[in-house]
Amino acid sequence: MSEGKKWELTPLQIIHVLLILVTLWGLFGVCIWSHQLRHLHGEQARLIAKFGDFSDCDPTKFKLLKLPSDDPREATWRCEAPLDYAPAFSMMTRFSDTSLVQAISPLTTVQGNFLRIKLETVGDELFLFYTGPGRSSHWRIDNPDHRKLLQDHWDELQFEFAAEQQIYEFDEEEIVTLIRATAPTSLRHELEYQSPDDDFTVLCLQIGSAKAVEKLIHSRGNGANR
Repeated sequence: MSEGKKWELTPLQIIHVLLILVTLWGLFGVCIWSHQLRHLHGEQARLIAKFGDFSDCDPTKFKLLKLPSDDPREATWRCEAPLDYAPAFSMMTRFSDTSLVQAISPLTTVQGNFLRIKLETVGDELFLFYTGPGRSSHWRIDNPDHRKLLQDHWDELQFEFAAEQQIYEFDEEEIVTLIRATAPTSLRHELEYQSPDDDFTVLCLQIGSAKAVEKLIHSRGNGANR
């Protein structure tokens, strides 16, 4: 047999070679697909760990989950309202447990959005900034005692945050306290602040459906500025 004919393949052998090449190409494609799938699963797990997973929650309820923050004076929540509910939330700012001293701030419908609260000094004034679905706003902290506590004694205050460890679900009848900051008795004594409460509420931010907030305001005799 001549050298020229040594590498000639029969049609059946050609088919076998082609099948092998197709199989190898298919295996290569499967490896690439598996790698991409693992990457997507890893990215999904990372996003769920960071932003939470509302897929197993009750679709008829409001959902909240506090997200991590590198800034101690900033708090962010992922939030979601029932699909057929509008408006979604109203927010109240309170500086005691017995009075509502800031007006209601109505928000637009929320679907998979975020609420962000940040305390910031602007010049000689202290403001609470809010950014959320459909709007942003701010409140000036006018009370000198509250302002001093929030500016100069932040690390000594005691904070409570809603949905800090896990998703919190609630219905339209409930008012949820997003943030409560209190000055412990020892700090008040040190600063010679007088308060009838065991723990003086420096800041309280609450959120709820428009129905729940209106009900609370009505129960207090429309005392938004009381």
